[in-house]
Amino acid sequence: MAKEIEAGHLHVRQEGPLWVAYFDAQKSGGPRFVLGAINVAAVSENKARETVFIELMKAAAADLVKTAAPGLTLRWGEPQDRAPSDRPEH
Repeated sequence: MAKEIEAGHLHVRQEGPLWVAYFDAQKSGGPRFVLGAINVAAVSENKARETVFIELMKAAAADLVKTAAPGLTLRWGEPQDRAPSDRPEH
């Protein structure tokens, strides 16, 4: 049986025309990995597509953890409200 660990933090923020997803391996001071990016125009007015992107990034983070530490799985907490600068805008 896989041991569950508390997830680090999935962080998305707008960087120019892209909405970039990062995974912090630990909540404080751990390494940060770029998971992926999507053009802001693709998610700014499409909540369903935004949700799919976030779920894809969570799955990618889980795969990275599984590869780096076999036998561990991530447990995601409740989503937190994003700062206005972290919301996709057009």
